[in-house]
Amino acid sequence: MSRKQVLLIVEGVKQEINLFHALFECYGLDIGYEIVPYNTNIYELYERMFSDGFQDDLSLLGVLKERASQEDKWLFDQDYSDVLLVFDYEPQDNRFSPARLEVMQRYFNESTDNGKLYVNYPMVEACKHFLKMPDAEYLNRTVSREDVLKYKSIVGNASRYQSFERHFIRPDVDEMIVLTAIKALRLCGYNGEAGYESEYRDLDHETIVKAQNDTLRLADEVWVLGTCLLFILDYSTGLIDFAGIESKLLG
Repeated sequence: MSRKQVLLIVEGVKQEINLFHALFECYGLDIGYEIVPYNTNIYELYERMFSDGFQDDLSLLGVLKERASQEDKWLFDQDYSDVLLVFDYEPQDNRFSPARLEVMQRYFNESTDNGKLYVNYPMVEACKHFLKMPDAEYLNRTVSREDVLKYKSIVGNASRYQSFERHFIRPDVDEMIVLTAIKALRLCGYNGEAGYESEYRDLDHETIVKAQNDTLRLADEVWVLGTCLLFILDYSTGLIDFAGIESKLLG
């Protein structure tokens, strides 16, 4: 089997890059990868790709190549086995649109085709919004729309995982990923009767964004959820003792 070559399109120039470096190191993933910061949010990408209501003839890589500096354009002429997009939900943004997010999540639903979109709710800091491990309270953790503006400070004051690169150690990250998967499955309506690990293969990110949009509309809050941590399970469920950790966390 040829070695995976992955292109990661991330929103920011620091946190997301540090997170993925930490994940690759934690799990010793034997893949080639390029991480490219998009440097603006998902709503700008939507306007570039779906400005007329339909995806035009310009592919994602074509859009990225148009925006890239001359020395980086070569990155978008390569063959990648997988393309991942990592962006924030950002309900505080003046271009925030639940309907547009659902369009994006529906379109970017497969890493080996158009690309797979991982949305972090409300932003990438959700991936370290754990007070300690185990942290079963994470399953019920939300943030109000009003508090999204100070969410980075909230995480900074509450979490013991201030640095992805220094504080992400394998046993804790295993538990973070399982908790994230369980929470995502619950948002999708799964109750774990057959075990959450067995249900994971049916996890649908479009259902997650719809559930988050409904919660924001009805309760003016979102569930804290760093879905890009789920990349590890999507890469291989065999990397984590899901069932063992699930039993430990939930009894």
